[in-house]
Amino acid sequence: MIKNIVNYHIGLSCKSEDIIITLKRALMRSYLNNKEINLVIRSDNGSQFISHKFQETCKKLLLEHERIP
Repeated sequence: MIKNIVNYHIGLSCKSEDIIITLKRALMRSYLNNKEINLVIRSDNGSQFISHKFQETCKKLLLEHERIP
């Protein structure tokens, strides 16, 4: 299992749109957005990660989303 930070967001707030942009940039930077591999993103239960927008984005990008307690 590979664990590393590929991208991050710094701001006064963090909305689901910010998370989605950051996720897409991370996939592009790591060249994973065009590979057919099983990717898992792990997050807490913050409102950004449980939002409908984020869940739909994960489905579109074929990402498995795991939430930790």
